[in-house]
Amino acid sequence: MQGLRRVVAGREGTARRLAGLPAAGKTGTAQVVRLREGVDMRAVEKSLRHHAWFVAWAPLERPRLVVAAVVEHGGSGAEAAAPVV
Repeated sequence: MQGLRRVVAGREGTARRLAGLPAAGKTGTAQVVRLREGVDMRAVEKSLRHHAWFVAWAPLERPRLVVAAVVEHGGSGAEAAAPVV
């Protein structure tokens, strides 16, 4: 649970924009096709870019709200899906 909290509130969390809320979350990326490591997603044809997702809940201890964002061909969850939430 603390790892998921750090995604939102940790100094190096990938969804730090939610840091003011007592929330937890997880970013993710789903491959559409296999790409070589380190490739710049902006240089990849849009239909071949990875899908991005982010799921969060709040408050941390007794959740009453759950949100999820999926951005098809968005690249990474931290860059494309977390900012939506």
